[in-house]
Amino acid sequence: MLDCLGGFDGKDLQSMKLEDYWHSDFMWYGPAGIGTTRGIEGFRKHHQGPFVFSFPDRSVDIKLNILAENDYVSTGGWPHMHGTHSGDGEWLGLPATGKHIELRVMDFWRREGDLLKENWVGIDIAHILKQLGYDLFAQMEQQLEGQHYV
Repeated sequence: MLDCLGGFDGKDLQSMKLEDYWHSDFMWYGPAGIGTTRGIEGFRKHHQGPFVFSFPDRSVDIKLNILAENDYVSTGGWPHMHGTHSGDGEWLGLPATGKHIELRVMDFWRREGDLLKENWVGIDIAHILKQLGYDLFAQMEQQLEGQHYV
C-alpha cells in the first residue's frame, strides 16, 4: 500500500490504485488546515490531489519507520517526505513558491480485514509553512504586539 502511494504517474490520481488497499468508506483524519475526509474520492479531492499536484517531485522515506501490532500500523519520520512546492495546484490556498521542503509526518493506520479503514495523520504544518516563507508564530506575535491582557 505504501508503494502504491508513491506510484503516482503525475497525471491521474487513479494511478495509485488505492481501491486495492483502502475500504470504500475509508476515513482520513488530517491536521488543521486540511481536515477530515471520507472515502477514497473524498481523500483524493480534499487532500491527495491538492498535495501531489502541488509537490509533483515528492519523495517518501517509506521504510524509515514502520511499527505494526495487530490491526494497527504507524509510519513516519522527521523528515518523512521531501518535495518542491512547484506544481500547478494551490496547496492550502498557497500558490507555488518553488521552494524545496521537508515534511515531518506521522501516520497511524487501522485496518479491517485486508483493507485500511482509518488513517490519523499528523503533519507539522507550521514547519512546512515556515519553509515556504510564512512564519505563523512571528505573525501571531506581531498581531499580539500592543495588546494587553488582564
